[in-house]
Amino acid sequence: MKPTFVCKVPRSKVNPATGWPSIRNIVSGGKAPDCIIFRRFLPQLSPGGFRVVLFDDIERWEADGVKVVPTAIAGNNQQRYDVYFTDAVQVTYKPEIVYRNGGTNVI
Repeated sequence: MKPTFVCKVPRSKVNPATGWPSIRNIVSGGKAPDCIIFRRFLPQLSPGGFRVVLFDDIERWEADGVKVVPTAIAGNNQQRYDVYFTDAVQVTYKPEIVYRNGGTNVI
């Protein structure tokens, strides 16, 4: 079974003025931007070898992970990454358990 990268996209933070995209914009662009991923999870996210789950309070999307690219360092000194994916499909919503910082997890 492939590892799964899970990312919460909070609707409360969506703001075009600040560049925080909606889940629909993320899905249509094929990239989850500036995700914090703990270093211990990175080896599990090999190119083309992982699934991506994106969700907010209403929608849930699943896709095939393509690659993870480092971007900036967050204010808490953790590396941020852009997570690229393809073939996103909307699926039945179910809540996910996520880490508090950054809202990401690998299961």
